[in-house]
This record gives sequence, C-alpha cells and structure tokens, in this order.
Amino acid sequence: MPKTEIKNILAEIKKQADSQSENSIKTIKNEAKKQNIDVDSAVEIYEQLVDFYKKVEEKGGIEKYIHSDLSWMKIELELLYSCYQLAISHDMKVLDVSEMLSLNDLHIFPKTPSQLQNTYYKLKKSSLPSKIS
Repeated sequence: MPKTEIKNILAEIKKQADSQSENSIKTIKNEAKKQNIDVDSAVEIYEQLVDFYKKVEEKGGIEKYIHSDLSWMKIELELLYSCYQLAISHDMKVLDVSEMLSLNDLHIFPKTPSQLQNTYYKLKKSSLPSKIS
C-alpha cells in the first residue's frame, strides 16, 4: 500500500511539473518538509520530471512517444530510479511503488506497473545498457 507521504509528494511534484511556475520549487520544498521527505530528493525528482517532459515534447509529445519504438529515454530511467529510491527509503514495497507511478495511479510514467517494476529491477542490477537515448 502506498505511503501517504510519498504519494502526496509525488502527486505535488507531478502537479508542479504539469503547470510550472516561479513558485514550483518552493511549493515542492514546503510539501516535502510537511511530509517529512528529504527536500533535496524531492527537488531532484521534480527537475528530472521537468527534463523528461521536455524530452518527450522534443520527440513530438506524449502520444507520439507512447506509440514510438523508443521504450525508455535515459532521463526517464534516471527519474524512475530516483522515484523508487525515494519510496523504498520510506519502506514502500516495489510492487506498490510500481502501481503508484504507473498509468493506473499518478500517471508519472506512461507505462504499466509490470513494465516499471521489471525496468526497476534491471536498473538495480545494472543490466540495462548505459547508452539509452
């Protein structure tokens, strides 16, 4: 089951990344403090998510990206790993993290829970190629 504080901070990060403003980082820092989450980790995830969104737009937008032959972008893998590390550091199970990050819940990644979970385990074992576009 997702930890409320992790879900809250990731939901806020997504909200701020979706509608970026001058106050986005300040809002994330405040929410991280409120949820007792490492502020630097929260800001890093926000910055990675914004970078991921920019890369997706460069590829033609989310719909085009979802239907492309490209399965993962490097920034997306870095973001995925950071999200899992944050959640696991708060005693969440990998299965619950996968569900929370997927298309089924927070929609942070345009992937299914099983795709996220399998990729996380590959990242953890470093079996994914280091050269990913």
